[in-house]
Amino acid sequence: MAADPVDPMKSDPDRRGAEGGRDLPTATQGVGQILTDLNHHDGGPDAFWRLLERGTKVRGDYGSARTLTGDQELWEPLLHHGDLVVTGHLYVPTAIVVTGSLTVGGCLSDREDGSRIVVGGNLTARAVFSAGDLLVRGDLGADIVSCVCLDPRTTATGTVRARLVLEEDPGDRGAATVDAGIHLDYDTYRLGWDDREGLREQLRALLVDEVFTKDDDSDGDDELRLDRYELFDRLLAGKPVFHDDVR
Repeated sequence: MAADPVDPMKSDPDRRGAEGGRDLPTATQGVGQILTDLNHHDGGPDAFWRLLERGTKVRGDYGSARTLTGDQELWEPLLHHGDLVVTGHLYVPTAIVVTGSLTVGGCLSDREDGSRIVVGGNLTARAVFSAGDLLVRGDLGADIVSCVCLDPRTTATGTVRARLVLEEDPGDRGAATVDAGIHLDYDTYRLGWDDREGLREQLRALLVDEVFTKDDDSDGDDELRLDRYELFDRLLAGKPVFHDDVR
């Protein structure tokens, strides 16, 4: 369990100190309403950015840097005004708003139903595994990015930089650009329909053998293909996934 647990629905400690040690119920109430709206909103990036701006106003004109040590599981919504660093993995099955930049030393992951991750600055992680709503106003940088779609609901601005990008449903890029060593339409690839010359060799040269499995839904061939779930299981366990990790 986390070594430095998140206290999501209270005012920032720095703010309580600046206010002479008093809790700020009006600020906390405002945060709760923003996060409730975030959990139930489906209005696209503009609506999320408006929520981000509301969060900044509720917290005040300043931001504070905060570091959470170890792995974190965020089971309650969190609004942090400023930069946030998590030294281990960060799992977000609910909602998080970071008005500054978010840095995750391990893997950032969420779940499909109800996850909302909104970052006002840059997002940096070892790997990102997202099935929910992930919006980053700045750049997104990771060794591996796996997501549903790099459309405006995923990254509104900036550049996605990664060694490997796995995308389920490539579509409109919006304002985001992708700078990746290898960029896959994951479902098409797993079904054996991606026939780009040299792709198999590139993936095999990049990744360890243990992350390749056979897809029972492929068109009758026995070729082992990259399995993102095996990939992220190894990352979460601290095992190497790139060949240059084990050299």
